[in-house]
Amino acid sequence: MEPMIPDRARPAAAVPSRHSSLGSSFSVTGDVLCRQDLVVEGRVHGNIDLPDHALTIAPGGRVEGRVFARAVTVAGAFDGEMTATTRIQVVERGSLAGEITCPRLLVEDGALVQARVDTRRTEPAVKVAQYRLEKRLAGLAAG
Repeated sequence: MEPMIPDRARPAAAVPSRHSSLGSSFSVTGDVLCRQDLVVEGRVHGNIDLPDHALTIAPGGRVEGRVFARAVTVAGAFDGEMTATTRIQVVERGSLAGEITCPRLLVEDGALVQARVDTRRTEPAVKVAQYRLEKRLAGLAAG
């Protein structure tokens, strides 16, 4: 029998993750609003809003549109406008194109980035993204 290990001492892989996932067979056209971390393995053409959570675009995943998240990791492909409140990381073989705004940008060897990058105007970009989200939520509540 395996010894009991408290959650805080377990390796990350052994702790159940709390995130939503759009698997590789998913293709979404439209807007996605999620209240937990999101992993995209399929395709999303539209806006993704995770203001307090992280987005991971997995290898083979593709997102085209506008993203607003706390943190973003790109291992697949992204094309559009991305705003992150903490950081954006593009890993080896990940590709990012368009406009990005974040206080920290990490680009690993082998990653492709063809984007307008702004690391200084994060606060105004976040306010605009929050306004857009509130406007969308108000429309959903009214309709």
